[in-house]
Amino acid sequence: MEIGTAADWATFAATTFAVIAAGAALYYSHRANALSREIYREDVRVRNEAQARLVYARKQREIIYRKGQEIVADNDATMSETRGGLLGTTNETQSPGATRALEDLMVVEVVIHNDSKEVIGPFQVRLHDVIAGEPLTTSYGTEVVLAGKTSDPIQFAVPRFDGNYVPDISFRDSAGLCWSRRGYEPIQVLDEQRRRFFAELAGLQRFRG
Repeated sequence: MEIGTAADWATFAATTFAVIAAGAALYYSHRANALSREIYREDVRVRNEAQARLVYARKQREIIYRKGQEIVADNDATMSETRGGLLGTTNETQSPGATRALEDLMVVEVVIHNDSKEVIGPFQVRLHDVIAGEPLTTSYGTEVVLAGKTSDPIQFAVPRFDGNYVPDISFRDSAGLCWSRRGYEPIQVLDEQRRRFFAELAGLQRFRG
């Protein structure tokens, strides 16, 4: 049996080493490319979320009103009823045109903050009932654009006062990406149905701020 010369063995060893080295280089090249793609995707995600992280809605206060009591108006805030028949106006001599509670209710004041430098809009704000585990159907702001570095107060009239509410905001950022946030929870990407909803509203926008 021929074992071969030292030169043959040296050639075989060199060839084997070259194959192993080439395989290792290819493996690490693929790993490097995959890592680069992962870093790029993470960088895109961070940049995409940069504005959305600066948009939030917070509950400022809750005011309880008994039936017939006059509602203290905040001229800067928009009032929304979570269902009809909660508020009405009066023709009384002392305070004509005053808004009064038609039943026992609570006014929840929410402030939307856009701390970014860019506009957001359209946006939609509604109250989420923590106890019931679902949002109230009435919302505000679907056709509104909010300027950067501004805030917008909204008041919601809700029946009774046994709920625990947190604001739930959905909005489109200046890059056209759609997000949602409940209270101070992390931002979430809107699903396709909600994105289409915001796309349809884009032509109806009004400006706030």
